[in-house]
Amino acid sequence: MRQIGRYTVDDTPIGSGGMGQVLRGWTPQGQIVAIKEILPEFCADVEFRFRIQREVEFLRRLNDKPGIVKVYDSFELNNHLYIVMELVEGQTLEQLISTLGRLTVNQACKYMIRILEAMQSVHEHMVVHRDMKPGNIMIRPDDGVCILDFGVARDQGAGSGSHTVVGSIIGTDGYMSPEQANGMDIDHRSDIYSLACVFFYMLSGHHAYISKGNDVQMMMDIVNKPFPRLKDYVSDIPSEIQKIMDRASDKNMMRRYQSCREFGLDLKQYINPGTHIDAPTATSEISVSIGREGCDICTATDNYRVSRHHADVTFKVFTGGRYYVYRDCSSNGTTIDGTPLKRGMTYNIPEGCNPVILLANDTSSRLDWSEVTAMVNSRIPASGDTKPSDTSPAQAEEPEEKPGFFGRLKKMFGR
Repeated sequence: MRQIGRYTVDDTPIGSGGMGQVLRGWTPQGQIVAIKEILPEFCADVEFRFRIQREVEFLRRLNDKPGIVKVYDSFELNNHLYIVMELVEGQTLEQLISTLGRLTVNQACKYMIRILEAMQSVHEHMVVHRDMKPGNIMIRPDDGVCILDFGVARDQGAGSGSHTVVGSIIGTDGYMSPEQANGMDIDHRSDIYSLACVFFYMLSGHHAYISKGNDVQMMMDIVNKPFPRLKDYVSDIPSEIQKIMDRASDKNMMRRYQSCREFGLDLKQYINPGTHIDAPTATSEISVSIGREGCDICTATDNYRVSRHHADVTFKVFTGGRYYVYRDCSSNGTTIDGTPLKRGMTYNIPEGCNPVILLANDTSSRLDWSEVTAMVNSRIPASGDTKPSDTSPAQAEEPEEKPGFFGRLKKMFGR
């Protein structure tokens, strides 16, 4: 036994990795805690320190939410960083399935519903986890769940692209969404795709995409190959479950479940088909058109590189937040906060942000975003209570082109 600050800790770690170790400790009041000790060489890295501080901030924001690991304290001592957290008993979902094999459909649904309820709280606090996988989900002895490791999470409320290098890839092979693998901007729907991969693993005992030792090939498979069918691994899978899987794993995020709540509602309906559950109703989409002429907002009228109908902006309310969805309809594209868009591509702009939008990628044709939001807001019914939007396949289209680059950011928290 030894002393670290005001905590008494065991000499033998309960876990270790390349960045440090996890120790079992006790507070002065006798509460058992887990203490994550980060090695000095990582503490000296400014970007890494920022990620640690952000993880602590996110977890403190979620401390009162069930199903999320709790953080109690953080401090620096002798060039080490320490995070004092809840000690979660049990085993990870990956350990459970590696030991027992695939789960029954009902078991998988019950665990998944609990995971989705926890992640619903995460998304409602404008946090995107970005690394949902079986190894980051603990199953407690009482069958409760606990979401771990927010080390690469992102604050969606801070604005699109915040603290993320455009084109970088953060996540775990085989569990990242197509938009994540392609280096595109993401939101909470990327977590929903990753949770579909987790659900697939629970039901089949196999990863949806298996590493072939080539990271680029793995990411290309995620982007281009169809999501595997459960019947290839489980002969008696119910058709209703396959339909749920199809929607959760749709490569077009506009056709996926738009919230964890929607995903969970369908699973609850499957388990209790006689139970009526009121799902969130869709709100009418409120859009404005933008272009050189004949649009709701006419701008850059003397710049012929700007298309007559250059873009549409649609207001959407998802459970993960309120967004203005910019859709490019042009010949010469758009740049939003440094991110290039081509015809058919979309970009989610959280409410309250003021992005730099250059029509036709031309600095002389910057869009007045305040004019756009003012017009959209003027069309929202004063008495209407906007509810989460449920975009149907008919309303969403695949982008005509996707970025063709693949970068890789070394994962701070390895698989």
